[in-house]
Amino acid sequence: MQERLEIGSNGYIIESNQTIINVVVIAKRGDFYVLRMPTGGAIKLRRSRILLTRDEAEMKLPQKIQAEKLFHRSPYYYGH
Repeated sequence: MQERLEIGSNGYIIESNQTIINVVVIAKRGDFYVLRMPTGGAIKLRRSRILLTRDEAEMKLPQKIQAEKLFHRSPYYYGH
C-alpha cells in the first residue's frame, strides 16, 4: 500500500533511467501530482512514478550489466 503524498511533501523521481531527482509536491489533480523540480520547472506525473525515499528510488534504478567484450570483426575481415 502506498502512502499519500501531501502538498508540500518531498518525493523522488527517476529521470532518464539514470538520475534520481528530489521534487516537492505542489498540487494534486485527480490521479496526477504536479511536482516542483530543483531547477524551478514543474512536471505532472502519476502517483506510481513518485517514490517516497531515496533508497526506494535507488532500488528502482536499472542495474548496469557488464557485457563481455567480444572481438569485433569488421564485415570486411576475411581471416587474413
